[in-house]
This record gives sequence, C-alpha cells and structure tokens, in this order.
Amino acid sequence: MAGHKTSEQNVNVGNYLRLVLAAALVLAVLAVVHIRTRTEVPEGCIRIENGEEAVLLRLADLPAETVRGTVVNGKGEQKEIEALGLPLLDVLILAGVGEFAEVDVIAEDEYHAVVTAEEAFREGTAYILLEDGAARLRIFGDPDSKRNVAGVERIVVR
Repeated sequence: MAGHKTSEQNVNVGNYLRLVLAAALVLAVLAVVHIRTRTEVPEGCIRIENGEEAVLLRLADLPAETVRGTVVNGKGEQKEIEALGLPLLDVLILAGVGEFAEVDVIAEDEYHAVVTAEEAFREGTAYILLEDGAARLRIFGDPDSKRNVAGVERIVVR
C-alpha cells in the first residue's frame, strides 16, 4: 500500500531520530564545556601565556607609536598602511617572555595565527596594532592575509 510505512521503516526513522538527538546533546555538552573552560580576558587587555605563567597587559598602557608597513590582501594586492602599534616582540618582552620558538596569536573568536621567533625578531615584520580599543596582529609583507588576526585577546608562547 502506498503511503503506509512498514514497521521496519518506522524503526529506521526512529533510530535516525535518536541518533540525531544524541548528536545534538553531545554538541550541546561540548559547547558548555568549551564556554566554561575558555579563559576570560578583560576588555582592553591582552593575555600572554607562557607555560604555567600568564600576564595581562592593558592595551592603553602599551608604548605604542605610529608604524608603517605593507599589507597584502587575498588577491596579492599590496597596500601601505599607517597605524598605532608596536612590534610583537616588544609585547612579548613587556610580558617577561625570554626564549621561544613560536607564538600563537588568538582572537576572541578563537581565530589564530602562528608567528615564528624568526618572524618576531625580524624588524618591520610582526606587529600588534591598536585599533578602537582592540589589538590586531599584522604581518607586514606576508602574502598569507589569513595571518592578520583582528580582536587579539591572547598570545600563547611555545
């Protein structure tokens, strides 16, 4: 008979619905765990995590000055910019960071980019820019525009 489901079809639909509900429940639990374990960073600050130690730096207290550099967009087009900021290396030094291999610069939405020590030490390359009370990572001259991170909250040292 058309339009009637067999008991086997009903079981399959029921199993499918149970599977979807179980997956939704798992995702909800994971979201709650993520929210509870996420490190809160006060507005207007940047948190530098170096092993077990963490330092909060107020953006307003950073010795920023006018910096100039070339940014490259996703199409490879270059643009000269001028902004208030300071070298990433200076931020790390202010936080008491010594030797490191790389840092992971993380935004409030968890978007991130890795900057090597070589890049951080290369003059005119890696900067933390201050824009509207927030921090932004800019890697001047880097053709990978995805390494420019807006809304930086944390820097994890490795």
